[in-house]
Amino acid sequence: MNLGRGRLQRPALFAASLVGQLLFDQTNKIVLVPFPEKLTRANFDLADAALAMFVAQKGSIDTIIDFSNTREDVDTSVIVARAYAPWPARERRHVLIVSSDLMEGVFRMYAFHHAAAGFGATQIVRSLEGALVALGATNAVFDPIGSSRGMQAWPGA
Repeated sequence: MNLGRGRLQRPALFAASLVGQLLFDQTNKIVLVPFPEKLTRANFDLADAALAMFVAQKGSIDTIIDFSNTREDVDTSVIVARAYAPWPARERRHVLIVSSDLMEGVFRMYAFHHAAAGFGATQIVRSLEGALVALGATNAVFDPIGSSRGMQAWPGA
């Protein structure tokens, strides 16, 4: 949403604030995204924008998105639409963390359609430990972006 000439664009501003919640493992080049409580198209768009900003600065990275705190009242049309959109870090691996059978089923549906659309495989796991095993990075140490071990702070953040 462009608010007019000379004004900040709201999605970019909100995405930059979400970037501040990302965690990064420098050694294995993995970003960990804690997804908000609500599984909405707007939250997916913000996560995409934050990841795109991150990928633009760090290059190609593996991605873990943690949906374990996301509520189960899911609009499946959001998931289906999401399945046909590419990830910001397309050529790398993607792992999703879920906390229930329902969410696992929902995201398995997503993963099937995402792969069928030609965007690659997505793994679904139940814990961060499972995600790290899937990526072969059990030695991962995640730091907040802007910490001394994480990425430099975003300009203007």
